[in-house]
Amino acid sequence: MRKFALLIILAIAATSMLQAQNAKYLPGTVVVKYDNSKAASSRSFQFEDICNVKMRRAAKMFLTKKQDRHTVELSHIFRIEYEGDANPVVIARKLSQIEGIEYAEPYWIPELFDTPNDPLINNQYYLNITNTLEAQDITQGDTNIVIGIVDTGFDVYHEDLAGSIKYNYADPINGIDDDNDGYIDNFRGWDMASNDNNPSNSSSQHGTLVAGIACAQAGNNVGIAGVGGKTKFLPIKIANDESGNLTTSYEGIVYAADHGCRIINCSWGSPAKSMLCDDVIKYAQSRGCLVVAAAGNTGTDVQYYPASCDGVISVCATNSTDSKWSNSTYNHRIDVAAPGEGIYTTTNNNKYQSGNGTSFASPIVSAAAALVWAARPKLSAVQIGELLRTTTDNIDTIPANTKYAGKMGSGRINTLRAMTDNSSPSIRITDYKFSGDSDEFLPGNKVVVEVTLRNYLEMAKNVTVVMESPDGNATITNGTWETVSIANMEHTKCSFTAVLADSLPYNAEIPFRFRFNADGYAATQIIELQANPSFRNVEWGKMQTTIADNGKIGIYDYDAQSGIGFAYQKTQNLVSDGALILALDSLNIASSFQTDNQFSAVTGRPTIQVIDNVTHIKSTIKPNNISGIEILQDFIFDSQKLPTAMICKYRIVSKRNDSFDNACVGLYFDWDVVNSLTNKIKYDSKRRIAYIYNTGDIGLYGGICLLSESHATPYAFEIGDKGQSINIKDEFTDEQKWIAMNTSRTESTTQDIDLALMLSGSRLSIAANDTTEIAFAVLAAENLHELTQAADKAVSLYNEQSYVVPEDTDLSETREQRALVYPSPAVSTIYIDNQQPISVVRIYNVNGALEIENKCSTTATSINISHIPNGLYIVEIVSADGRTERRLVEK
Repeated sequence: MRKFALLIILAIAATSMLQAQNAKYLPGTVVVKYDNSKAASSRSFQFEDICNVKMRRAAKMFLTKKQDRHTVELSHIFRIEYEGDANPVVIARKLSQIEGIEYAEPYWIPELFDTPNDPLINNQYYLNITNTLEAQDITQGDTNIVIGIVDTGFDVYHEDLAGSIKYNYADPINGIDDDNDGYIDNFRGWDMASNDNNPSNSSSQHGTLVAGIACAQAGNNVGIAGVGGKTKFLPIKIANDESGNLTTSYEGIVYAADHGCRIINCSWGSPAKSMLCDDVIKYAQSRGCLVVAAAGNTGTDVQYYPASCDGVISVCATNSTDSKWSNSTYNHRIDVAAPGEGIYTTTNNNKYQSGNGTSFASPIVSAAAALVWAARPKLSAVQIGELLRTTTDNIDTIPANTKYAGKMGSGRINTLRAMTDNSSPSIRITDYKFSGDSDEFLPGNKVVVEVTLRNYLEMAKNVTVVMESPDGNATITNGTWETVSIANMEHTKCSFTAVLADSLPYNAEIPFRFRFNADGYAATQIIELQANPSFRNVEWGKMQTTIADNGKIGIYDYDAQSGIGFAYQKTQNLVSDGALILALDSLNIASSFQTDNQFSAVTGRPTIQVIDNVTHIKSTIKPNNISGIEILQDFIFDSQKLPTAMICKYRIVSKRNDSFDNACVGLYFDWDVVNSLTNKIKYDSKRRIAYIYNTGDIGLYGGICLLSESHATPYAFEIGDKGQSINIKDEFTDEQKWIAMNTSRTESTTQDIDLALMLSGSRLSIAANDTTEIAFAVLAAENLHELTQAADKAVSLYNEQSYVVPEDTDLSETREQRALVYPSPAVSTIYIDNQQPISVVRIYNVNGALEIENKCSTTATSINISHIPNGLYIVEIVSADGRTERRLVEK
């Protein structure tokens, strides 16, 4: 496949890579999932070109069997490590927009959920309170049921654990992969982090603590007895020996699923919701595994993952009185509670101690599941989890728990009841869809909630389902559904309606609680609706972008890298940050650069007005750190007259009694035009356009033009230590902003470095209690000729003048500016103009296959393309100038 095709065939989506506060990622690492194996093999080499960093290593994350057919395809997921300290969030955003890439994200590092104590508690109260001892009178477990304990490492020689390890006799330690599974001598588990067969860890006791709770050998006259009785465990180490970080946690889950584990215990988690995590959990579930995970030790209402993933049994922690352990996380995604305070268990070096944490509640539930499965072997993993959830003891009414009611799951587990119950149904929502007056679900909108129900256990009779709005952000208008019965494993669908509150907050996460009632059965489940966004996505002409209410353009959350960006021809995003910066003087500066977040909405969500087929998106914002100033924003989109540019008009309203004679307003854009390593910045002083372009095979341009009458100050940034400009790699101080807004730097001078540019209207006068207006155009084009035409037209439109093409800019700077291919999108015919006679024109499809080849001897030609399918193509023009490539969209 041709490299140029790989570099520019992009797909844009308004993704929201949600990054929870305090989530940690592995530096210098991103995870990339390709659409298919062909895309993976052919596009992996793009990384350095696109991300402007040097790749250290790229490899498939998971060694899965080729002959397997599962719900989730993991063989297309790669882990890419790179040199330097570039933010993985930004690197992932760049990659996620490449066609052929399903998603890209940082490798979020989970944290452990334990708090070790001294060994003061010399009994296992948790065996009694959960009725585990009575359950073990019925069955002591099955040695063929294995819990995959995915953790920091283990004391595999501990007197109470060595006999409970699931040994792989098919692959003895002889230096040969006897069982042909890709792992040499994985006789007793695997160290995923070091990629060897030694899952021991002398520096961390966490894994040993967790393993002892679940599987300490019973009946051996030493130590303690694990909850799982004769259940075996597979030790899977995921902690890096040097850092202690859980750097291979998701690989560990897949290893467990592929090596016979029926239950997988995860006593760790991250507040970052990860698409990789979702894929891995779905894969494990498709292999028939039950995944159990600790909810977290924050003591707050927050969600951790994998515990909060669909289908995972999320476990919070209680104490010996069934009260919530003080530091246990709680939320409506919790499934069950289990003891997690004062849990006595094994530790390294043949010792024992007690500890606190949801880390220790989780293996109690995992081992209870193993016992129940041993007694009821015909049930599926989902049914075992549902039995544990529906047979708990209610603890919401305990005085200490009343304020957490509904957020500690269905109750504290009762192993005996789960093993012996033969009457309880389990009704759950397995799928749901929201629809209504608006896809954005705005205040006052009607919402239709369609849900799919499934009963996993015994027949449910006289079923009633009621939908409620626990936070009052919706009024339920049709909230009850009834049926005579739902049989075991039967699906059924029903719908409900509600009206969203007029006072709905922006970016609201609205919970809908469903109460399920049947004869002898009651349960609840919550689903959530994302509503009333504080931003607007807009599409016009050949472009797409996002307008936020916080001074940003193209993006509304830098940390999450959420927003469309500034997408040319609706396929290629050209920016990773667009920001307004206001400086009344050197001391009064407000900025939306990256995470500055110094502007907030006055009027709320931007409004849309369409006047004479021209779209206006308007809002009022204010600087949070400068009093008495408001900014009226008006973003103008004209699909007919300005299809590749937008006008950004700002009216600065001063309610202050002082005046400023040297104020500045600037637009900062971090541009990534095709390949940030091959970008250059220049400035057209006649038109006051600061522009950036790609000097490689694909010539694209982006720029900012000052439209209003004020002094223009361009500044070309080279982001990195080797650049010659102000270095904003690590920070952009107010002092640096003031310098950049008042210092003209018209071009980039350093090669092979990431670039950004800012164009400021400087030397502005803002009088007391007066209004000042300034306007810019943000532009994109295939070449400099089209860019300057768009800028000239934007000036005319802003000044309400008839458009007249002025004398053109010199188009001889680079060969990428010479060849014109138009129109694009094209319907049936394209036209090509070149300064030198053309010898041959070739058109390639997205896979690099040649579709058309025409020989020529003139400087201009036309080609019929009506017989090739709609889509994206590359036009290669060969002449005396060399080879030039252009993008083509057939429509």
